[in-house]
Amino acid sequence: MLNKSTFRITLLSALALLFVGCATQEQFTPPEAALPHNSPIWQQHQQAVNAINHYAAEGQLGYIGDNKRFSSSFAWQYLGQEQYRLHFSSLLSSSTLTIEKSPVTTVIYDNKGNYYAARDVHQLLQDVIGFDFPVEQFPNWIKGLPGNTENYVIDQQGLLSHFNYQWQGDNWQAKYINYNQTVSPKLPENLLISGPNKKLKIQIKQWKF
Repeated sequence: MLNKSTFRITLLSALALLFVGCATQEQFTPPEAALPHNSPIWQQHQQAVNAINHYAAEGQLGYIGDNKRFSSSFAWQYLGQEQYRLHFSSLLSSSTLTIEKSPVTTVIYDNKGNYYAARDVHQLLQDVIGFDFPVEQFPNWIKGLPGNTENYVIDQQGLLSHFNYQWQGDNWQAKYINYNQTVSPKLPENLLISGPNKKLKIQIKQWKF
């Protein structure tokens, strides 16, 4: 098994490629007017999205950070706050990476037999992949919910437009470019999440719930 530093370099080399075609190239446009947080249309939408407890999403993800840049296909399966699976696969090779969370541990493994486990998901992400992320909020954010922040804006359709979230002394932002109009309730299709010196571009091509 590779040590963590070597595994990180190997992983990023396998996934690294230009951002062409990854996630959205569309521009974020803030709403001309925002609805209040107690708007009935937003409350109804929020309730419907919150009712989706088990779901899966597939698409493409791109990352830009300090001296790092990669993009990949992803498959996200959510069964609860303590049980989820995030699978990455390279767009140009057979390389894969999987993060699995259970109530007792978190594991990261690839298709080369490398495997790492820890109870602290944040330390594991930092050690193995090289960057951390408010992963506890991701199940809300990917569904178009602001999670644990009141600093958010609702557009005229009653959908989340953007928000700011403070985490470990840093400000994180999410901007929702557009929503999938063919599913009910409407769920994000393209979004941009940015933190200190890093950006995640996410394009969701398929929802299952």
